[in-house]
Amino acid sequence: MGRIGGDEFVIILQGLNEDSEAGITAQRIIDSFSENIEVDSQVCTVGASIGISVFPSDSDNAEELIRLADTAMYQSKKDGGSRFSFYSPNSQS
Repeated sequence: MGRIGGDEFVIILQGLNEDSEAGITAQRIIDSFSENIEVDSQVCTVGASIGISVFPSDSDNAEELIRLADTAMYQSKKDGGSRFSFYSPNSQS
């Protein structure tokens, strides 16, 4: 996992048998943010919108995979946030 800027992070999953396993992992990450946290007596809500791109079906280039995952993440945000989306050519703005 690595931070690529602001509030955006990249996670690389290797050894998955099926693309759906990436979705299962993404949902587990989203679920881990489901409980509110308290900071200085204030309740804070944190969420995660996740975009997923898949090697090699989406691209075989690392920079392109990150860009496509970013596109998918913005689709997740557009769809209401706190969800994940796989990259699709139809999701491009």
